[in-house]
Formats: sequence, structure tokens, C-alpha cells
Amino acid sequence: MKYWRLGDLLVSSKMITSKQLEEALEIQKTSGKGHRLGTVLIENGFITENQLIETLQMQLGVEFIDLNNTSIPPEMASVLPKNIAKKHMVIPVKVSGNDLYLAMVDPLNPEQQPVSGDGYYKASNDNGYMIEIVHKAEVLTVYMTRP
Repeated sequence: MKYWRLGDLLVSSKMITSKQLEEALEIQKTSGKGHRLGTVLIENGFITENQLIETLQMQLGVEFIDLNNTSIPPEMASVLPKNIAKKHMVIPVKVSGNDLYLAMVDPLNPEQQPVSGDGYYKASNDNGYMIEIVHKAEVLTVYMTRP
């Protein structure tokens, strides 16, 4: 199966034009902020966060999770230390069988991968992790309301 880059998927699905992609890539390159392409596209009004999430779902084959309508068991707060979870924008959501479900804003961003004592985990279920994509605002809300 061919891997599609985010920009190519957005252009092929007509969410953005080739010109907008080129402009976003140039902004990304020259800004010096190290922003991911999806962030640049959203900040410059080329796409919405929902469009980015839909595209990442297609690209990665991950599910979307609405944390506003999801009950997270209190014991999930102890699965990953809050400072690490917050730094990496990841929320442990539930355990099902041997799989830990993690809600992440950007599953491909190495800075947002969950960290354990052994280092970084990949955004896949190879290690018993099921990645779900989530709105950034919902992750921030969870951090503000959790003890």
C-alpha cells in the first residue's frame, strides 16, 4: 500500500490547492518555528482542524475520539505521569484487553509520542497501544480539569 504524504492527500481530496500547499511548505520552511505542516495550514486558514483530523484518519487509519463525550476512568490518570502526558499532548483513555488506548493530537509528531522509561513508542498498535486522534482543545480541557 502506498504511503501518502499529508499535503498530497489534502491536494488530491481538493481540500487545498497545489499553490496553497506550496505556500504552506514555504511558510513552514522559513518561519523558523518548527511547526508541522498541518499546524501551518490551520494557522493560515487553508484548512480547519476537522479537515486535518479527517485527513490524518485516512492517512494513518486511526479513529477519532470525542473526549467531550467519552468517560475516562479515573485510574487512567496514573497510567502516564501528567507532566509527560501534557508535554506530549496525549491522554490515556482506556484499557481494553492488552491494549492501551491513547488520544493524541498528532500521532505522527515524535514530540507527541508517549514516553516511557525505555523511550518513545511508535504511533501504532505494535506495542499494545491503540492511537486515536483528538482535538487539541479537548486535550487541553482534560488537563485543566484533572487533578
